[in-house]
Amino acid sequence: MADVFLIAGEDQITNVLLEGISIEQVLTSVVDTCSFSIKNVQPSEGDEIIVELSGVRMFAGIIDSVNLARTVGGLHIWDVTAQDYTFQLNRRLVVETYEGQTADWIAKDIILKYGQGLFTTDHVRPGAPTVSIILFDYMAPSDCFKKLAEYCGWEWFVDYSRDVWFFDPAEEPAYLTATLNDSAPFRNLKHSVDTAGLRNRVYVRGGTMLSAPFVYEIKADGAARTWPLPHKPHNLTMQISGAGVIVGTEGVDKEEAVAFLVNVNEKYVKASKQTVTPTNGATLTFSYRYDLDVITTVDDLQSQAALAGVQGGDGVYEHVIVDKALSTIEAAEAAGMADLRQNSNPKVRGSFETEMPGWMPGQYVSIDLPDRGIQNTFMIQKVTLTPLTPDLWTYQVSYGGRLVGIPDVLQSLVSAQKAGINVTTLLNKLVYGTEGLSFGDQLVTQAGQLPFYIESSREELLDQTPYTVTRIEDVQADFQSGTLTNVQANTDGSLSITTGNSGNRVQQLSLSGLGSVDQTRIGWEAMAGTLAEDQFLTLNDAWDDVGGSGTVTKFIYYDGTATDGVCLRCAGGMVWNCMKTLIPFDATKVYVIKARIRQSVDPTAGGAACFVGVEGLAADGLTLINAAGADAHTGQYFYASNGTPLTVAGGWQTFTGYVKGYSDSPTVTTYPNPASPGPVKTGVAFIRPVVVVNHDGGNGTADIDFTVLEFPGDVVIETNLSTDGGGTWQGWQAATNGAKCRA
Repeated sequence: MADVFLIAGEDQITNVLLEGISIEQVLTSVVDTCSFSIKNVQPSEGDEIIVELSGVRMFAGIIDSVNLARTVGGLHIWDVTAQDYTFQLNRRLVVETYEGQTADWIAKDIILKYGQGLFTTDHVRPGAPTVSIILFDYMAPSDCFKKLAEYCGWEWFVDYSRDVWFFDPAEEPAYLTATLNDSAPFRNLKHSVDTAGLRNRVYVRGGTMLSAPFVYEIKADGAARTWPLPHKPHNLTMQISGAGVIVGTEGVDKEEAVAFLVNVNEKYVKASKQTVTPTNGATLTFSYRYDLDVITTVDDLQSQAALAGVQGGDGVYEHVIVDKALSTIEAAEAAGMADLRQNSNPKVRGSFETEMPGWMPGQYVSIDLPDRGIQNTFMIQKVTLTPLTPDLWTYQVSYGGRLVGIPDVLQSLVSAQKAGINVTTLLNKLVYGTEGLSFGDQLVTQAGQLPFYIESSREELLDQTPYTVTRIEDVQADFQSGTLTNVQANTDGSLSITTGNSGNRVQQLSLSGLGSVDQTRIGWEAMAGTLAEDQFLTLNDAWDDVGGSGTVTKFIYYDGTATDGVCLRCAGGMVWNCMKTLIPFDATKVYVIKARIRQSVDPTAGGAACFVGVEGLAADGLTLINAAGADAHTGQYFYASNGTPLTVAGGWQTFTGYVKGYSDSPTVTTYPNPASPGPVKTGVAFIRPVVVVNHDGGNGTADIDFTVLEFPGDVVIETNLSTDGGGTWQGWQAATNGAKCRA
């Protein structure tokens, strides 16, 4: 019997009934299964099972069914079935869209995001075709891999160590070939040849792809304002006699904002209402791409030649594949090649039984039985294991499908041919050509009247000098009795404060004149507003990773605890993100930098510290200026977080820091108080947000919810209070709308 029969980590070899064991191993992605009967111990659905014979793992997977079969006295016997680890892989559903990525990259990304940390990708081979676009809408990972494999003509499966294989079967090394002849112990040999479904030329009709850039030129007649195009254009640009013009999309862009409008579906370009009609003789040049049908052909010349020798004629059997999801010639050829591998030779099916061990799906078996008319090499499709005795197992081996060499019906013909023949040839039915036309002309410029008239216009240079603060106070007695009844922000940028009696006190300040306000009286950050912000709703190119790890993976992660339900996940390495947007630095203003971060996976190597702040740049917008004046990303103004260690237990943390003014020797530390902002090095002309996670060299996972650089927007109002009718005053104290001015 089996050396090891682990169920949920416990060896149950003494409780498993010999006669009930059956293990079925199947080629590639078809799920392997195991069934058995067990006494005394009832397993649970979801338990892991591992079966080993002589140290070789013959099955590993997850129990999916447990049923009470019978009861004998006080003895209970359960029938159990299990599937390989594909069952466990499918616990999560994939919701992703991929565009312009190779199939092997997509396979690795699915395991990274949905493999639950249990599965590896050591055997995901590189070199798969590029997938133009593919959508997985709540699909099980196994269905995703099947869809990918069908797209590019590859195969996949999950082995007994939870490693995912994704490979080109034509390139993957085979197992050692086993031999079956008259001296081998076997029985019940069955063998058949079937020519149904035979094809050795496959036409593939896919969807559409974009053409190479196409140039279409016509002459203006001085009257037409609409011009038809020969194709539905994509990415259209337009020139009039060599000068570029702005083209929008009809129904999408505002007509008054562009010079011309293109209608893709109706295939025309027209002039906007305000655009002058092109003059007679002007050259209109349209450059664009258009849709091309994806059509290609693949042939198995060896099969065609062999069949021609046996049957006469050209030996060609044709077939067509129609799949609109194939959007590149590369993908169409891969799909055709996959079909040829399955069907270009007559199908052979056979099986036999033996007690000789060492059989597995994907292995080649060389059968040398001339007395039965079988002398060829075949691929094993399925192996079913059942115990004959505790120490002897029976292997039922099924072979056929894809062949190595030529099937039996063609063997005698091909063995007589010694000339080398290419196994497969790709014939692309697309024919490319170019046409050219040279001509000369003279440009004539003619003034034209626009379709509307301007009655008058005016230009002036506005004064950008900040307004000074104006205080208006009637008499002190107006404030000796009464309440503060209203605080109003006016549309002209001023702030009005009104008391409950006939008197009033008004303080006015401009939106641009905050620096001249007497802050012992009133402070109003009227310039409040966002300067640079990223809520990470999508994966964008707004950041440069200037010092991150090469092993890190960044992607948008959906999480209900994030502010907008999504965040940027940084997995497996350090990220040093600097925003590309440069903000002009005004030393008289207060800036606030904020970020919300958490550690979702603690590192097993390296650190988990985070840094949040701003980088300083010189007036050229390129040279960095850190706190020491050096051109370096290190030593910058990490005023919100300066190396704060993060842990999973700490959850989300919001870091806030304030920046204002210059200093010849700024100190890099945190500045969480707006009343005491941190300065930057003298000479800084621009600032930009910077966020560092998984520092230094950590292999954990950190999530960034948002990053924002803005002006603070608080209003502080103070009132001078008197308790003796104006004889003495207590000084300016904080007040709110409705607060009493007199105690």
